[in-house]
Amino acid sequence: MNGRQAIATAALLAIAGTVWWQWPVDKPAAAAAATREAPPPVAETVAAQAPDAPPAVASAAASAGPVPKDPFDSESSADLQRKVQMGFGGGPDEALAAANALQACAHAAGAADAMFTTRDNQSLLPAAVRKFLASLGGVTNDQIARAQRQESRCQVFDSATLARRGELFQKAYEGGAPGAAMAYLTWLTYDGKEGADPAVVESLQAQVRQSAQGGDFGTLAVFAFSTDAQGYGTSASEREAYRQAWLRIVDEANPGSAASSRELIAKLQRFSRTPPLTEQQQLEAKALAQQVYEAFRRRQQNGG
Repeated sequence: MNGRQAIATAALLAIAGTVWWQWPVDKPAAAAAATREAPPPVAETVAAQAPDAPPAVASAAASAGPVPKDPFDSESSADLQRKVQMGFGGGPDEALAAANALQACAHAAGAADAMFTTRDNQSLLPAAVRKFLASLGGVTNDQIARAQRQESRCQVFDSATLARRGELFQKAYEGGAPGAAMAYLTWLTYDGKEGADPAVVESLQAQVRQSAQGGDFGTLAVFAFSTDAQGYGTSASEREAYRQAWLRIVDEANPGSAASSRELIAKLQRFSRTPPLTEQQQLEAKALAQQVYEAFRRRQQNGG
C-alpha cells in the first residue's frame, strides 16, 4: 500500500467514526427501550464502497472495522471490565452488553492516529472522500479526543479477551436477548465471517428480516443507515421499506425530528453502489413500509 492509499484508508476510518458518533438519537420515547447498543454498520459499508478508493484501501478499511461511537464514554476501564465479567458469568442480556463493549474496544486501537492522519493530509484524499468528509464537518478535535479516551479505557482488555466477543454474541443470541440476532449477524458479517457457518448466517438473516417486518424499532434503525447491499440478506426493496418505516416512526413521534436523519442517510446513500430502485421496486417498498409501520403500531399497543 503506497502513501496515498494509506492516507485514504485513514480517511475512511475517520469517516466511519464521524458517522457513527453522529448516529441520530431522535428516537420515539415509546420505542427507545427497543433500541440496543449495536450501531448501524456504517463504518464497514462506507469504507468498503467509497468511490475512487483503490481496492486495497477499501479492503483494509473494511477489515479494520468501525471506530467506536461513545455509548461507553462515561464508563471507566473498571466499569468496562466489570461489564465484560458479568457478560461471561451472567445471562443473555449481560452477554450482549459485554459483547458490544468488546466490539467497540476491538476497533479502538489506532482510531485517533487515523483521524490525525486524515486531518493533516486531506489534499492526498480521493475527491469523493474529501467531499463526503467535508459534508460531515471534517475530523474535529472533539472526535479525536473521544477516540483517545476510548483507546485508553480499552487497554484493560488483552487480545484474548477481545477475541471472545463472538462467543458473547452467540451466548446472547442463543439465550434470546432482545436485539441479539442483529448484533450477532453484524459481527458474523464483518468481523467473524471467516469462521461463520452459512446455515447460522442464513437463519440469523431470516430472524432479522422477521424482526424488521414485525416493526422492531432497533432493527429498523440499523437498516435505516445501512448502505450494504448484501450483508443482511435483504433485497433493495426491503431495505428501502425498513428505512422509510423507521423515518416515519421517528417523524410522527416528534414532527421534524427525522430531518437530520434523512440528511445523513442521503449522504451515505451516495456511497452505495446499489442501483436506484425501479418503479416496481419503489411500489413494493412503499407497500412493505406501510405494513412495517402498522406492525410497529401494533407492538406499541401491545406494550412491545
